[in-house]
Amino acid sequence: MTHTFSLGSPRAFLEKMKRELRRMEMHCFDEEEVVDHAINFCITAWHMCDWVWTERKRDYDLQLDLAKLIEVDPSKFGIEEFKLAMLRKCEALKYCRQIATAAKHVGVEVYEDDRQIGTTASGRNVYSTSGEMRILPILKIIDIETKARVHACPIFDAALDHWVSLCDRQ
Repeated sequence: MTHTFSLGSPRAFLEKMKRELRRMEMHCFDEEEVVDHAINFCITAWHMCDWVWTERKRDYDLQLDLAKLIEVDPSKFGIEEFKLAMLRKCEALKYCRQIATAAKHVGVEVYEDDRQIGTTASGRNVYSTSGEMRILPILKIIDIETKARVHACPIFDAALDHWVSLCDRQ
């Protein structure tokens, strides 16, 4: 039995991330739906750290492999070190962490090497990834300091790719 209905493994939550992206596409003409799924995606992407860590710490060999992969001393390897290593390995997770944390706690602590960000959702845009076209509301992540605006979809794709790659190493 789990506390998360039938989702009880990193693989199950990885599939949830994929479903959230599909739902963003399915509801592409409903900005509220897209925003809901974008936030759900970020929450799931950030909390994948907890799911992957919990699964890996049960198996000492997997834990050693993971420590080696992310270049961390196995004797000093805990959940916080794992999360920081994931943030260093995947820039997209930095954005997902801030969005997820702000959604839960109303605000977010900006880490030393983070950019302070904001988000917007407006209009429609055609977005292409690996040859497939998607029409989505324009979700942008804004760097507060530089005022630079980047589309969120490639960031979500990068976060998903990061976790797919890591989970496939098992």
